[in-house]
Amino acid sequence: MIPLVYHPGYNIKLFGLERLHPFDGRKFEKIQRELVALGLRRPADFAQPEMVTDQELLEVHTPAYLNSSRQPGALA
Repeated sequence: MIPLVYHPGYNIKLFGLERLHPFDGRKFEKIQRELVALGLRRPADFAQPEMVTDQELLEVHTPAYLNSSRQPGALA
């Protein structure tokens, strides 16, 4: 069986404003609930990832890139 990963933090909630955006910010939660409701998966079948550490990020990104990704101007 293909492993599935889900974390409640994947859902985007912002004081109800998410309802005004065309992207469904709660679609990941809905998918997880529907798979369980249909009996295709159990809640225990979903792995919940840990937060990645800075050290792990440095294994695949340069320090300069990580620093720039924390700057509002670079994110915009």
